[in-house]
Amino acid sequence: MPVEIIALPLLGGLIGWVTNRIAIRLLFHPRRPWRIPLLGWELQGLLPKRRAELARTVGETVERELLSAGDLVQFLGRPNFREELLAQLALVAGARLDGRIPAFFPRQLRDMLLAWFQDFLGRELEVVYDQILAGVQKNLEGELAIGAMVEKRLLEISLPDLEALILQVAGRELWHIELLGGVLGFLIGLLQAGLVLLLGRA
Repeated sequence: MPVEIIALPLLGGLIGWVTNRIAIRLLFHPRRPWRIPLLGWELQGLLPKRRAELARTVGETVERELLSAGDLVQFLGRPNFREELLAQLALVAGARLDGRIPAFFPRQLRDMLLAWFQDFLGRELEVVYDQILAGVQKNLEGELAIGAMVEKRLLEISLPDLEALILQVAGRELWHIELLGGVLGFLIGLLQAGLVLLLGRA
């Protein structure tokens, strides 16, 4: 078997792997614009070049699809959270009231007063909780811009840290893309080798 027939699949696999590896690296590098001499072309990684646009798009997507002010309010309105919050509010308010009652009050009277206050506060808060939530939602929708917060945070992360984060999350998938490039290149090389054999016999 001619050496060319063996070399074609191996060379195709190498080219496919190297091409995908370079393409993935070009997502992050070069971080600063680099001008190609004579051609005048400017080369910069996708992430550094379009970072602001990507950060804005991610922020808008998070706010629109994943987490909005309404979602936060809906979480606050869940029965288990509601009960826990009301219980904690009554407990903290009771502790503060206990600290303000003069020390000469009899302990039994103090305990009765605290129990009545906590029970009263719990019932009253239960009645007005939905009104409070409606007010909170209105304020959150007006002031809490989740998309802008996500965008700002993404822009604050340094490019090396952002690259490390992406590789940490999607490193295995990116490696699979590199490997797939090698496999496809190898298969194309096999096809070329087969055509060379067929044409050589003709």
